Amino acid sequence: MHDRGQRQTVTRAVLAAMVLVVCAPLWCADDSTTRILGSLDVPFLLNHTKAALIEIDRCRASLPASDAKTRFTQAEESLIEGLLIGWDPDNPNIAERGRTSLQLIVAQRIDNKGVWNGINMAPPDIYLKSLTNDALVCKAASLHLNDSPEAQAALTGVIDDLTLKAQDCILHGMGQTYSFKVKTMRGPSPDRGWTVYAKWISVSNVETQEIPFPKTSTPAFNDLPPGFYQIRAEKRDPATAAIVHSETKMCNVDAAHLECEVQVP
Repeated sequence: MHDRGQRQTVTRAVLAAMVLVVCAPLWCADDSTTRILGSLDVPFLLNHTKAALIEIDRCRASLPASDAKTRFTQAEESLIEGLLIGWDPDNPNIAERGRTSLQLIVAQRIDNKGVWNGINMAPPDIYLKSLTNDALVCKAASLHLNDSPEAQAALTGVIDDLTLKAQDCILHGMGQTYSFKVKTMRGPSPDRGWTVYAKWISVSNVETQEIPFPKTSTPAFNDLPPGFYQIRAEKRDPATAAIVHSETKMCNVDAAHLECEVQVP
């Protein structure tokens, strides 16, 4: 077994060196992440996932060099590996995921026949819609970064959202969703019959998708991808037929955060 592991290591190193030599211009390009993502030949069922990541990448690549762009690139590359390539099955060490350069990862996943050894499972639709929201807000924010603190904050929100998704992908597997619970509370007491909505942050006049929970509170549940959401609830007053609104609250969703409360009047 030890000799087999050594042979695998040597084979990977040789393959990586061969790809880096043959494709040297790729790795030396101004933005190798864009080129690598575009060149990935993924299975048909991952086309929508790749398309969503390409829209995110277009926005990221247009940003000026900065610490924020570096963090953006790290999150995007981890998602490319987790959602399109898959974690190395011969290396179960979670702590090492997302640390190897995307260039070397691609080189290591090519077998001795030149066949791509990627994953063959797509994230759920709601996960892809969340990525589309990231791309939409990023594009809108990127147009006003020089003169709008709101746009700067929105871009930071996009990067934070993608970073949370990437970390969740590393720790818990690709494309996870979580059953998220929202309690509607009047003071310390539950108040029932509210329709709960989750919405990703918006910027300027750009509206991002608002997701209704399938059943009223309390509590209300919905399967959501990891990320940051605005949570609110509304209810029709039976006496006046007017719509009554709860507070709007920012909540993050991941394996460690599976519920939040909103106060209602």
